[in-house]
Amino acid sequence: MPTSAATLISSQSRRGRGNSSVWRDSAAPWGGPAEAHVYVKKQLNYCCRPIWRGWRKTPLLQREFRALQACRALGLRVPDVMHFECSGQKATLVLAAVADALPLNQQLGATPNARQRILTNTGEYLGRLHGAGWYHGALYAHHILVG
Repeated sequence: MPTSAATLISSQSRRGRGNSSVWRDSAAPWGGPAEAHVYVKKQLNYCCRPIWRGWRKTPLLQREFRALQACRALGLRVPDVMHFECSGQKATLVLAAVADALPLNQQLGATPNARQRILTNTGEYLGRLHGAGWYHGALYAHHILVG
């Protein structure tokens, strides 16, 4: 549960049946340094129904947790998972904030040489991800962090 000092980043409802919220909180209650931050994602009845599971509901945060583990196994740098909990249709995922990183769309204003290096590295990362059979369902420049 986010602490009382946590800041709500976003909250949404899925067709009135489920809800999802993201909080920015201190890392201290989650086992991190007090000066660092985490993002606490909480979802209730926020699921997908992959055909390979026989259309059984899977919490979206559980799918995100598995994807982060797979990316880490591929050697890709992803946010550290501080906590994951899933019980039925209720899930909580706590991710460490990525220090000194900005979204790709903010980094593209760099010098031509830096921009070329950033785009080359991004292409290599995405190639490794796709080569392993993974894809990002919402691959936008503001979802890619560059540090």
